[in-house]
Amino acid sequence: MKQFVLLLILLTIVLTGCVKFEAEQNEFEALEKESVVRVIDGDTFVLENEERVRLIGIDTPERGEICFEEAKNRLQELVLDKEVLLYKDKSHRDKYGRLVRFAYVDGIFVNLVLVEEGFAFAFEFEPDTSMSGLFGKAEEKATEGKGCIWKKE
Repeated sequence: MKQFVLLLILLTIVLTGCVKFEAEQNEFEALEKESVVRVIDGDTFVLENEERVRLIGIDTPERGEICFEEAKNRLQELVLDKEVLLYKDKSHRDKYGRLVRFAYVDGIFVNLVLVEEGFAFAFEFEPDTSMSGLFGKAEEKATEGKGCIWKKE
């Protein structure tokens, strides 16, 4: 319930155009609003300013693994050639120099949609864990056969 309330607050702020809010003790800021020019895989894309963005709280199949192409294609549908609003949790960059962010397109929480639809696993990246409960609950529902990674063979 707490994660649902946080999501509603976040969506309200995104839809009303505000770029800063507080959830629990974590402060989120919209740091970037950029166009996506390329999708690398199911959880990483490139912005027009050439920054690479790694989505927080999720993990998708790697190249050569089952569902890699499907996850990448879904992320392309959600963000490619669109303007994304990016929020950070605690970290700014990961060990590879990529921005680590929550992404929104037209009020859609991209990270969460990928988990809900079964294209991504919920995955905690310390210290960026403020939405882990929300992603975990979405994954529980997705395991009922939705999306590529949860389909019964």
